[in-house]
Amino acid sequence: MTAQTLTLTVHILAFDGVEALDFAGPYEVFTTATRMHQRLAPAPAAPLFDVRAVAADSQPVRARAGLRLLPELDFHTAPPCDVLIVPGGVVDGALACPRTLAWLRKQSARAQITASVCTGAFLLAEAGVLTDQEVTTHWEDLADLQCRYPALRVTDRQRWVDGGRLVTSAGISAGIDMSLHLVARLGGDEFTVVVSGLDSRDGAERVAHSIEAELKRVPGTREVTTVGGPGRAVRVEIDGVPMAVVLDANGEVHAIGDTCTHGDISLSDGFVEGDTLECWAHGSAFSLRTGRPLNLPAYEPVPVYEVTIDGNDILIDPAVTKDVN
Repeated sequence: MTAQTLTLTVHILAFDGVEALDFAGPYEVFTTATRMHQRLAPAPAAPLFDVRAVAADSQPVRARAGLRLLPELDFHTAPPCDVLIVPGGVVDGALACPRTLAWLRKQSARAQITASVCTGAFLLAEAGVLTDQEVTTHWEDLADLQCRYPALRVTDRQRWVDGGRLVTSAGISAGIDMSLHLVARLGGDEFTVVVSGLDSRDGAERVAHSIEAELKRVPGTREVTTVGGPGRAVRVEIDGVPMAVVLDANGEVHAIGDTCTHGDISLSDGFVEGDTLECWAHGSAFSLRTGRPLNLPAYEPVPVYEVTIDGNDILIDPAVTKDVN
């Protein structure tokens, strides 16, 4: 499959009681994929995705925990979309709103993909979008979904269920994994899907960009003979220790642990900004000098390794870390 070249519109439903992470997780995945695509493209490129929040009207929406969201579009102004994302949360009000259900039916009929996160599956079922498919939802709501909509085939064996045009995910954070899967489906060869230790509950699907810059170690030494260009992180594994190595804009080489402490994500697939390396999945930026995260959601540091420059050689010993306290 070749990478798509036209911008795809992604609409994410916002409603009072929406779970903030159900909404924000897919939003971050699709916008981050767009940012990655534009940074890595050899020439100026159209955005992969145009992501918008849509609500019944233009008034702020109060999420389940009190966060206020300001929608960009309402049911009257939202055009047809390519991807419709329906998050969950406390859905009672939305379930009882004929306008919301009618809008979901209309948008879904014209979308390439309609996807739900968590209890968003209840909204799609009530709207008649989900009828007799295999679906999933938050584990606490599986029995209720099956009871309310007995024609559905509700499963607890998958983190998300891809039925082609209709996709459903399990609770909350599973919406992030589902969104990564959708980016891989829609992004084509621009993205490589890497599945590590994947099982039905705990597996994590990661989307890595297709540029493969690899550090090479000379056998029997701790010598790295190649490094990516300035401002690019590359991954190397020495004696089983994964590292992200960065040549910054000032010509200084840094080596830090490659695994984000918030989740099993390779930092070398992230973005170099000054003397930080940002995790592409959740946005935590780690200092290349201290290994400390400078913002949430990560709060544990990654190790920082000593780097020695010997002529044109870069020497890194995975057993020697910097004391940054």
